[in-house]
Parts: sequence; structure tokens; C-alpha cells
Amino acid sequence: MTQFNLSLETEIRKIVKKNEKKIVGLVRTRLYRYGVDGSGEKITPTYSMQTIEYKKSKGQITSRVTLRDQGLFYSGFYTTLEKNYTLLLNSSDEKTASLLDKYGETILHFTKQEQDFILNEIIDPGVEDLIKKL
Repeated sequence: MTQFNLSLETEIRKIVKKNEKKIVGLVRTRLYRYGVDGSGEKITPTYSMQTIEYKKSKGQITSRVTLRDQGLFYSGFYTTLEKNYTLLLNSSDEKTASLLDKYGETILHFTKQEQDFILNEIIDPGVEDLIKKL
């Protein structure tokens, strides 16, 4: 009989890493389409008149804060799983700290709906598949 030495934490990390594009895509979509943070609130403060003119000149959305200009903040998104199974989102973009200062940490939080999707559609099925293989 083959002996298995599986760590749930390690396996969940693998599941999250395998699905990282899908997970960060949830947040990208929410920010861009709806301009809301992880608590479901509109991102504030709104754009300044100078930013609105700049974004208009580039043909970008000005009716809501999307936190997207060149796409570096979005493309820098990555996840980490803490020891207590808390899934965190961050960005490697150099503007991240200033965006968090201006708009709040909740811009990188998952909404309740996103959390439910990640758990029910990504992590649970991944764990179930692992158990079936035992």
C-alpha cells in the first residue's frame, strides 16, 4: 500500500496557484466593470478633473474609479495563502502602496461573492478531486 503524507495547507496552496489567473481575474473584472472595492462600495475618492481629462484623451473610462491606466497594477496581481488559510491579494506594481493609501486596503479584498466562488468553485472541488485520488 502506498503511504500518503499530504498537507492540506500545501495542497490548497497548489490549488490556489493553479487557479491564480481565475482568482485575480475576479478582482480585475470587479474593479474595471463596477469600480467597487471588496466591501462592495464605490471606490472613492473619484477621479480629479485632471485625471478625467487625461483618461478621456486615452479613451478610458471616467465614470468610475477603475484603478487601471496602463494595466501595471492589474497585471501585477498575485495571491498568497497565509498559515490560517486566509487568501490575500496584492500587486507587485510600484504604485500599489500609494493606491492603497489613497483608496484603502479594501481595493485588494475579495467580496463575499468572490470568496464564495473561490471556496465553492475552486478550492472545494480541488480538495474533493484530491480525496478521490487517495
